[in-house]
Amino acid sequence: DLIALAGPSPRVLHPDYPKSEAAFNATHNFPTFDDPDLRRRFFHEPGPQGETIPITRVSELVRARQKTIVTIRGTVSLMSPTLFIQDDSGGIALPEPIAPALNLGDEVEATGTPSASGDPIGATAMLPHARVRLLWDHTPAAPLSITAGQAATGNYDARLVELQGELTGIRKDAENNMVVLDLTSGAQAFRAFLPAEQSAQFYRRLTPRSVLSLRGVCTLDQRYTQGVTSFALLLRSTEDIDRLAGPPWWT
Repeated sequence: DLIALAGPSPRVLHPDYPKSEAAFNATHNFPTFDDPDLRRRFFHEPGPQGETIPITRVSELVRARQKTIVTIRGTVSLMSPTLFIQDDSGGIALPEPIAPALNLGDEVEATGTPSASGDPIGATAMLPHARVRLLWDHTPAAPLSITAGQAATGNYDARLVELQGELTGIRKDAENNMVVLDLTSGAQAFRAFLPAEQSAQFYRRLTPRSVLSLRGVCTLDQRYTQGVTSFALLLRSTEDIDRLAGPPWWT
């Protein structure tokens, strides 16, 4: 083997399979904008019969809450415990999606039937069992800086936000394998959820009455609020928590 590698390369007397670039391309399906179906989907160009494939904005979908198949496009803002995507108009949860491996910030297209407002899944707008298609990678969206009072109005449901709160307690939710942070901001109480497999040493630094800055997806889902708080935050990792101040020394 070494002699064969060190020796001269054999002469190429005939082309190997595939014999041409066209033959190679014929064996693969490359998504390009030259594809008419893709051009109709991306640029809303009319099809052979004049039809178009519309893209629904998330805000329109949330307001309508109709049981019809829709297609939305947005960037991934959270992957666990539920997939969330958002565009410039709002955010939506995609529970149990049919999706490839995704990363935060990926631009995706999701097609499915939205949950009606009366569904027992929760108040958060959802597109369950959606078929998700990866379009391209993108930089993660920047969180919106809001107050806990603004989050409680529901106007930022399923959006990536940043807010401050005072830690009142920390506990582990063994059933969902998550750590729960109980927080207050003025008269508003809320919760933040974090994967339990994160560093235990980090949690020991979170002493009660510390002032924290948190970045996560705001949700009205009753699985997390449990009817006790008006909203909850789903954090991606411990990197989404900054301790702004420790507890007062006189306590």
